[in-house]
Order: sequence, then C-alpha cells, then structure tokens
Amino acid sequence: MPLQDELRELFTKVGPQVFEDADTFRGAFDDFVPEGAATAGERRLLVDAIATGSFQRLVTQLGIDADPETAIAAEATRLARDRGTVETDGARWALSALAFARGLTDAGSVTTRPSALGNPAAPEPEDAAAYAPTITVDDAQRTEVSPQPPTPPPAPPPAQPPAQGTGIGAVAAPSPSRRGRSRLVVAGAVLAILVVAVVAAIVLLGDRDDEGGREAQDSADSTADSTADSTDSSDDADAGFFPEPPSDLPTLPVGYPETFEFDVRLPGELTPTVKESFGEGISTEIFSGGDPTSPAVLAEDGPQPTAARVGELVAAGIPPRVKFYSLRQVGQDGGEASGGDLLDLMQATDEMTAYWTNVRALLTELGTIGAPVEVIPEPDLPGEVLSATPDATSVPMAVSATGVEGLADLPDTFAGWAQAWTTLRDELAPQVRLGLTVSPWQIQDDLLPNPPATAQVEAWAVTFGDSYATLGARFDFLDTILTYVEGGSQGDEYLADDQFFDRLLTWVDGISTATDTRVVIDNVPVGNTVYRTVDDSEYHYRDTWVEWILGDDDFTNLLALRDAGVIGIVFGVDGAPASITCPCDAAGDGVTNGGDHGLTSSAADDDGGYLAERLRAYAETGGLPL
Repeated sequence: MPLQDELRELFTKVGPQVFEDADTFRGAFDDFVPEGAATAGERRLLVDAIATGSFQRLVTQLGIDADPETAIAAEATRLARDRGTVETDGARWALSALAFARGLTDAGSVTTRPSALGNPAAPEPEDAAAYAPTITVDDAQRTEVSPQPPTPPPAPPPAQPPAQGTGIGAVAAPSPSRRGRSRLVVAGAVLAILVVAVVAAIVLLGDRDDEGGREAQDSADSTADSTADSTDSSDDADAGFFPEPPSDLPTLPVGYPETFEFDVRLPGELTPTVKESFGEGISTEIFSGGDPTSPAVLAEDGPQPTAARVGELVAAGIPPRVKFYSLRQVGQDGGEASGGDLLDLMQATDEMTAYWTNVRALLTELGTIGAPVEVIPEPDLPGEVLSATPDATSVPMAVSATGVEGLADLPDTFAGWAQAWTTLRDELAPQVRLGLTVSPWQIQDDLLPNPPATAQVEAWAVTFGDSYATLGARFDFLDTILTYVEGGSQGDEYLADDQFFDRLLTWVDGISTATDTRVVIDNVPVGNTVYRTVDDSEYHYRDTWVEWILGDDDFTNLLALRDAGVIGIVFGVDGAPASITCPCDAAGDGVTNGGDHGLTSSAADDDGGYLAERLRAYAETGGLPL
C-alpha cells in the first residue's frame, strides 16, 4: 500500500489529533504503520513537518481555500529552511502526503517521493552487502536527484545518548581497522572508572560557582590523567606527547602542515580574530562563488574579492580555506538548481562557459597569493550527482565543449568536471589544495539517529571508492560531512554517542583506504554538554563532538582519528540556520548560564568557551604529527 494511503488509514483509526503533535504522530506511526512501509528518512521528514509547525500552517491555509499546490510549495520552502537545507522536494512530498491523509487534498496532489529518499526495505543484517544507488542517467535525459540525505532501513538501536551535562566516554570502542591503525591505549575497565569519576565530578560541580567548579574539575581531570598514565603501555613515550603515525597511511597532500590541522568557522567579520581566540595555526574558512553571471555577486564573492580576503588572512598568519559554491546558482536569478534542473544546467553550454571562466579566474587570483590555500569546489555537488549515478563518466556535463582555455580534450562528463578542476589548479595555482566533498547523499545516510551496522558502513566506503575512481582525478584530500545541524536542535537521539563515533572511525578509515587519500572531517558541531551556557536555546545547542574529539587530556580519540586517515577537522556547521552554536558570541547575549546541569561559564562565547579551552590545551602538546 502506498505510504500516503497508510497515513490516510492512520488518520481514520486515530483521528485528526494524530497530526497535531510530533510525539503523538511518531508514536502512532510506529504502532500502526507496517514496518518497512517507510524509510527512516521518510519518517523523519513527516515528523519534522509536524514538529516545525509547517503542516499545521498548511492545514490553516487549506481551511481558507488556498490553492493546494501553491500552499504546499510555499510551506515546503519554509520547512526546508527550518530543517537547515535548501532542498524542497522531500518537504513538498511530506506535506502533500500528510494533507492527503488528513482529507484536505486528493491523491493527485501527492508529489512523487524524491529518489534519494530510497525505497522501503527490510533492515540489513550485520554482514550486509554494499548499498548501491540504482538511478542512472540515460542518454542525457533528465533524472530527478534529490539533495535531501536520506537514512536507509533501520539499524540496530543505538546506545542511549548522554544526558545533558554528563559528557561521553573518552574512548569509543572502534571497529577493527582494515589497516590495523587505531592505537587506543586506555583499557576498558579503567575507562569505565574514569567515566564514572568524571560524571560524578560534573554532577557535584553543577551548582558551584565558576571558580570553585573549575578547580574541582581540574582536580578530576588530574586524577583521570594520573590513572590513565599508570595504565598506558605505549611504546612511543620517548617520541613526544603523541606517537608517530602508522607507516601505511596515504601520502600527505603537498604542502600540508606536519601536524593535525583545525579550522574554526566563524561569521565573516570575525575571521581575523581566529588566531587571537584559538591560537597559532588554526585556520578559518571564507565563502566564494555565487552566480558568475551577476555583476553584483562577482563584486561581493567573485575571484578578486575572494583573493583579497585570502591575502588578508595570510598576512595575519591565519591559514585560509575557501568554500566555493557556484554551479547550482549559474543563471538562476538568485535561485539554486537541483535534481533534473541541475542536470540540465550542467549541460547548458552558455551557463557552463560562464562557470568555467569564473573558476579559471578564481584559480588565477589564488595563484598570486604565494601561500597554500585549501579550496573545496562545490560542496555536496559530487554527493548529489554520484548518489544517483555512481559512474561519473556517464553523467553529461559541458567541459571542453565550452571552449574555455585549459579545458580542451577533457571529457564532457562529470568526470570531466573533476579533471578540469585539477588541471586548472596545476596550471594556475599549484599551491592550492583541492578537497572533494563526501556528503551524506553519497552514502544515503548520516549515521544518526540510528547508526547502521559496521559491515554496512564498510560496504558504503568500498562503494564510494569505486565511484571515486570513475572521476579520473586525484584530489588532495576528502572533505567528509555527516551532519548539517546540531544534535540539541533535533532531540536527544541526535546527540552523537560512542556507537556513532565507532561508525565514524569505520567510515573515515574506509574511505581513506578505498581512495588512498587522507580525510578532513567537515561541519563538526560546536555545542557541548559541559557548560550551562549550552541549554538548547537558539545559539546554544548541545552536541558531543568536541568533547569526544578533544575532551580528554591524552586526546585519545583524536589519535584514533589520525590513525584512521584523518588530517583535519572543521568546527562549525555551515548548513544550518543562523542560530547555530558558535565558539563566539554570535547571539550577542554575553555570558549566559541558562541550563540546569553542568559547569558555570564566565565566557561570552555561545558554547561557554569550551572549544577555545580545548584547542588551547591541545596546542600545549606541540601538535599531533601526521
């Protein structure tokens, strides 16, 4: 039975109140809709449509005889924005299905489910085979490709997320690495003791003032350090704070720093403050791109102003990173193309001529900087395209057909897109390091709220490696993204736990091995569960990534990431609403301690100053060698 009919039957059985509250709907959905009738991604879309109030607003509009198609389209745009994405196809489907189920529209108003949401299927066992997307581009015909990352069939239930203020374990138990690289040095029994001790310390400290709380926390940390030191059997004690990296890791990109690189994403006006706030060697990111056919856009974010901002950062001793986002916007009058419209745009010779001319100009300008610059071309574009058609050579795109200098003889395919970037870089800006984004669309999952089986993650990594090989171009690093929003803005089940981080280690190790390329983890949420500042109000959303990566003074999990092929981390979510947690005072509300658990902070930063504290503690180690 089609899912919209299942929802219609749910409405008949339970009544209109089932669509008025997200928790009520979620419970009724689980009780009455047959298992396998919907993917976890589809269920999440439906729940979000109710949780954000979008469906309730639509009901009101349809109640006053608004045109259903127009009302659904308008509300879908708002729902997509509330979910932190520009993709509206999935939102339109969810709203139209709910409206039909509620009896407000007929079946013809229900839009087609976006292809990237996947088809309902039974849960995969632990030894699942690779999930291989099946949509293809046939003779350059339009193929709908939804950029909303779905979640595949439900995996075994994750471990319970940490309660607010309790933090998470210092070490996840990682799955076995294919290269045998992880060197986790804390025994499980000792870990359990340490976690209990730290949790107890935080609970006891919760109601103390900041000064007393910090002293007690320092004491707990010291005890933990002492215990860990007494059980550490590392044979690298004489080699510095950290052991040297495994010998079988992929070669570092040319010109890359010798130690692990951290990037802190800040509002544009604050990028010059990175070194002052977080220390030497911390990089930051600027945006470039937009529609190259718009003179106003070029004046703001085109090649020359981008190079000027990069030059200012270099002069200030701050390593620069450029996120270049342009292709979807070429000739779109302020909009963005996705799905079939994106595939059509990629084949439009005039628009792609403007695009490649702009790319060439950008690399020419960056080539004059005289210092290394990291560039991420078109984040999420590879994921959207390759999730639909894993073979990049079969996706049509205008490259050499544009006649732009330097692109002659390159294939007019998406593989040609990758080869064009590396070719122009080699010619015009050899000091630029190019990163290829690996987004949730690429693997059809973001590993939360239900982390998939380890074998499934390993299979996805192999499948990605096969797809990467069809590009015919070697990027300097992979830039992997697993979330676009912070856990606390979605619910406790979205707070990453040790099971999630185990899968994260499996994933980065897998894609690094499959491509023989090092990895940067991008879009890492900044929230924490340590300070009362982070109370899930706007600008102060919780998450657990920073604690897991940097929370213990031995930096055990950071070491595990390095040994899995990771060379850098970008802190800050760039795909979410403007009210995300910032390691700065983006909220403009000064020192706040609105939560009822955790330590009292004296910092004005929206995260209570936790990221800055931990990066300064890391700096004292001298850096993790790569």
